[in-house]
Amino acid sequence: MDRDRLKILVLSTFDGKNANVIRDFLLSFNAYSRHRYHYVFNTQILDKETDFSPYDVILIFWSVYLLGEYLSQEAIEGIRNAPALKVQFLQDEYRDVRAMNQAMAKLGIQVMFTCVEESQHEIFYPQALIPSLEGTYSVLTGYVPAYLEKAAPLGMASRALDVGYRSRSVPYFLGDLGREKTLIAHRFQDICWRKGLSYDISVREEDRIYGRAWPRFLRSCRMTLGTGSGASVVDFDGQIRRRCDEYLKAHPDASYAEVKERFFQDVDGQVVIETISPRFFEAAALGCTLVLHEGPYAGLLVPDRHYIPVKKDYSNVEEVVEKIRDSGFCERLAAQTREDLIASGKHSYRKFVERFDAILERHAWRVGRGLGPSKFSFYAHQYFRHQQLLVPVGLDFFRLPSRVAMLVRRFLMPAAQRLAGIFRRPASLLQISPLDCVPFRCFKLLLILRLAWKVASVRWMLARAVLLPSSWRRAYYRDLWRDLLRIALLHSGRACGRAVPGPVRLQPSLSRAERQLVLSAFAGNGKRTADGAPVAAGPGEPNGDRILDWSAIRSDLAAGRVSRIELDYSAVDEFLCYPVSSQKKMALYLDRGRHRFAALETLVRSNPQQAAGVLNCLSEYYRVDGWAHEQDGPEVTSTT
Repeated sequence: MDRDRLKILVLSTFDGKNANVIRDFLLSFNAYSRHRYHYVFNTQILDKETDFSPYDVILIFWSVYLLGEYLSQEAIEGIRNAPALKVQFLQDEYRDVRAMNQAMAKLGIQVMFTCVEESQHEIFYPQALIPSLEGTYSVLTGYVPAYLEKAAPLGMASRALDVGYRSRSVPYFLGDLGREKTLIAHRFQDICWRKGLSYDISVREEDRIYGRAWPRFLRSCRMTLGTGSGASVVDFDGQIRRRCDEYLKAHPDASYAEVKERFFQDVDGQVVIETISPRFFEAAALGCTLVLHEGPYAGLLVPDRHYIPVKKDYSNVEEVVEKIRDSGFCERLAAQTREDLIASGKHSYRKFVERFDAILERHAWRVGRGLGPSKFSFYAHQYFRHQQLLVPVGLDFFRLPSRVAMLVRRFLMPAAQRLAGIFRRPASLLQISPLDCVPFRCFKLLLILRLAWKVASVRWMLARAVLLPSSWRRAYYRDLWRDLLRIALLHSGRACGRAVPGPVRLQPSLSRAERQLVLSAFAGNGKRTADGAPVAAGPGEPNGDRILDWSAIRSDLAAGRVSRIELDYSAVDEFLCYPVSSQKKMALYLDRGRHRFAALETLVRSNPQQAAGVLNCLSEYYRVDGWAHEQDGPEVTSTT
């Protein structure tokens, strides 16, 4: 596989106030991957105008619920039709499984990352229902971020609480495994009260803790509780959830046992999703001792080595309390857990992203197809046009001021759109040129100066524009810059299109009736005549007119028989590209694949000989690939 960096578009919903695990997981790609990532933090801005073609990979993060209103129908069609590799991350996979399969099939998902264990991949994501699926890989719900690897845990003696816990009451239809979160909270509230242990335990939504307050809470706890993450009831068609919701709406005081007996008694435990919560990594990194229900925990945790086990029938409560009171045992347990889970680095986001990159290399063969915007232009466009305030930096982000974006959107964007109409540049979200920045503007200037160094007529043209500005009052300097830049790219012999790897060729044709000269571009692998000379293919040749050689065209220019000069690039692309390096291309937009040389037309009217000299520099372009040429210009095989 080509080692070029992939251009990856990440679609997510993120406002910066989410739980730490969402931020850490989402931005880990940006921090550790060798590829280039652009983040959309609000997928509702995607519409039919969005162009996904510049990207090699489209990654849909698990915060985007496929069955919700996060993706419009136009966005779904755009993603499906894009040439990029489609990658999906999912969590909470116990609900509406088959509807999710259909949504994935509509998007054309090819690579799937799931919390489901490998033995159940075919049950949850069968190839028959998702024909585009090429590979399914199991991952954890979260990993160890770098800031936790560096965290220094406090000693047990300095912690105010014996036991701390935060979770939420999950819906009944998740079964016994989901119910354990509430069960362990209620049981340990009673145990701590009876045994004289200080505690702060809650599953109420209003008591949940986010952001920097969460690590502070863990640092204040000697112990933290936990259960397996997932569900013991998998609702494949959504019927269980709907029936439970309808019943609880009519009977809001119904108990869990009552609802279970009515709706999912026979399926509870048949298909189970159970994994380890990233909160265990957070607790281990900050020196807490884990007190957990017995469970598999993805094979990462061993009882009495990494956690104090609690039987699910609570028959060993006295033994558990005895271990909690043993400070020496708890400190050794916490130290061992931190060593195995955190200090070893085996479960870090860095290791996860290394694995993710390796998996991409098996599937993403479309490397370097798209140009892709620069990060600066991408996030500037997101900020001013869609008020996306967050800009990712490594594992974190900074927030731009919202008032500036609002003012720009209200007052300056209408003016910018009018200018875009004048210049007729594309206004799509993802089609911003990566070259709208200072380094590439300097590179464009160097191309023009190099052309002027080689071609005397171009030097004269520039000198006249500088010394006699009044002579250019009709052409404007903008037209001069645009014309010379395109001539410089064509003169270099390296001009190409986005999907054309090698140089293109030009075929001049002249319509004397319309006094119009057209330079038609075609790919270098076009057809050839019997003597081996290339023959133009594609649009650009006026019907009934003879294709001339350069000598005749120079004569027509010098005689003033040409008033309109155009480049027709539509047979190649609507972008005239120049390969700056193996990874980057400079792209100049051509309206519908055509460019009119407005400044050159003005020069033809005032000094046709000099205009002929400027265009004559393109005759060097034909010396590649066996084009015949003479000292005064190449002779092109004519066709009628």
